[in-house]
Amino acid sequence: MKRVIIAMLSLVMLASCGEASSSQSTSERQTTAVTQSSQQHTQAAESSTSSGGNVTEQTQQSKENSDMKLTIGDKTFEAELEDNDTAKAFKQMLPCELDMSELHGNEKYNYLDKDLVSDAQSVDRINAGDIMLYGSSCVVVFYKSFDTQYSYTRIGHIKDTSGLEEAVGDGSVVIRFE
Repeated sequence: MKRVIIAMLSLVMLASCGEASSSQSTSERQTTAVTQSSQQHTQAAESSTSSGGNVTEQTQQSKENSDMKLTIGDKTFEAELEDNDTAKAFKQMLPCELDMSELHGNEKYNYLDKDLVSDAQSVDRINAGDIMLYGSSCVVVFYKSFDTQYSYTRIGHIKDTSGLEEAVGDGSVVIRFE
């Protein structure tokens, strides 16, 4: 028992000797840590500014990256993509032209050659201009609004649907996505 106590006391003494021989006091160590942290924050801010401009520019660039253009005949429609993996995967396929078939007098659809990541959700209501994925490979562009019980993964939405129904017409239509 005496040996255990002696060993413990020796360890405590050695540990306090190590602290006493340290070249920096606690106050000096704290000052150094604050200075290093401040330098890291400054470097990160400089790196952010030099690599991509200010936050407003980065937000604008991100917004531009979330846009897509649909061309139907001589009419062009701007669309905003959703912030999800399906929209990102679809954007990777662009530009592309899809021969879209008519269905139910309210939508055009095309089955892609490959599956996309999907996370189908019950949407309850379809709005004209919605661009969605049915299943994992069927891209659908809706040109009329209606209620639905089906589940879709959202890809995006056409910002201004004026003239969309006329542009898609009856029957099949080629839509260029870019």
